[in-house]
Formats: sequence, C-alpha cells, structure tokens
Amino acid sequence: MDEAQPVGKVLQEVLADLSNTKPGSSAVGEGGLRSNDYESKRQSLANWLCNMENEGKDKSDLMNRLGVPERFQRATVTDLLDWPQGELAAALDHNAGVFLTGNVGVGKSYAAAALMSYLLPKSIAPKRTEGYAHPEAIVAARWLGVPMLLCNLRSTFGRDTGPDENSIVHDLTTIKLLVLDDLASERVTDWTAATVRLIVNTRLDKCLRTIVTSNLTLTEIDAYDPRLASRLGALRYVQIKGEDRRQEK
Repeated sequence: MDEAQPVGKVLQEVLADLSNTKPGSSAVGEGGLRSNDYESKRQSLANWLCNMENEGKDKSDLMNRLGVPERFQRATVTDLLDWPQGELAAALDHNAGVFLTGNVGVGKSYAAAALMSYLLPKSIAPKRTEGYAHPEAIVAARWLGVPMLLCNLRSTFGRDTGPDENSIVHDLTTIKLLVLDDLASERVTDWTAATVRLIVNTRLDKCLRTIVTSNLTLTEIDAYDPRLASRLGALRYVQIKGEDRRQEK
C-alpha cells in the first residue's frame, strides 16, 4: 500500500461496518479510499492484510473487532510451523475449513486464531449496504465461542425486540470466514447439535470456510449426533497433541 493511503484511514473506511462508521462519511479524511471501484478497495485491503501478516505487525485491533479473544490476537501462521509436514499447507488450502481437536490446553484456539489471521485476505467481501451502487470492501470474518453463541440464541426466545434467532444464524451462514471455538464444551442437546449442524452444513453448501475447535474427536461427537459429526467430517481434520499449556509455568 502506498504512502498516499495511510493504514489508519484505509482501515477506517474499508472496515466501516465493524467500526460503525458509515461509508463515505466525513470521518474519513483525505488519503482514505474514495474510489468507487470495489476491486481496487478489495485489493488494497488484501495487500494491507498480507503485509501485516508477512511483516509480523500487530493486528490486535483488527482481530479484536472480529471477536478474537485478546490472548489469541497476536497469533500468526508462523506459530504453526512445528505442525507435521504437509499438515499446515493442507489446512490452509482446504476450501471447506478445518476441524481442530485435542485435549484441554493444547493450543486449539490459538491455532484457530493463527489460521484465521492468515486467511483474512481471502475473506474480503462487498458490504451489503442499500443506497450505495459501489459497495465497500470489508473483512467478512467472525470469531464466536460456541457457548456464547448458544447463550445469545437462547436470549432471543420470546423476545419481541432486537435480532431474532433466524437473523443471527443467517449472518453466520453468509460471512466468508467463521471460527466456532470450543464446540461441545457444554452438554450437547438436540437443539445445540441441530443449531451447529445447520450453521456448518449451510456454510458447506455455500463453500464458505469454517474453522471449528473442540475437545471432542469426531468419533466422540458421532456418539451425540452422527449427522453433526458427518458435517464436521467434511472439514480438514487436525488433531493437536501435547501437554496442557495452561499448566506450564
């Protein structure tokens, strides 16, 4: 990205939906992206994200906007170079996404954040905004802890205002990259299994990348819900081994 387009101003414009800044507002000064050409905006944002990843620069502000917990925001794909030969490349290249499993504390969530960071340049999409003939380029990615997702969905039951269950699920089945962290950390019920299955299956049908982490293996999930295990089986399966890093001093 050239010096005429300061990173801060570019980020403010192309991530307008994440920062609640309306595209084209006066908050974006000279040097921001004013072009009506979506492709140029997409390429500028992709270049910026790639440079951030390649140069190891801090992306914590962006990752925070996407919902990534603070302790994982500095994760990069170079942190995964100790994976078995070929495993990392396969995970990054798998169009459907990745299912990360392993015992508690082995680094599944950290690995998910590292994969997410690397895949952000491939997760750019037009912002769906009525009244704008030339859409903005945004990072269409989101990180969600499954327990919190289910809690948010339950909170919509019987509520007359705010987003309903269908609108929340719809949003999660349209963004280009979704991380579902800590699947099955709470008791698996028919409703929770059906909800996650719907999200994963719809994203598979739309060829959208999904990264899922869980302490359970596919065999263990199959015991709860064979159909959910089948959907997750379409993702690249990666089992992370090791000791509980949270216990290390």
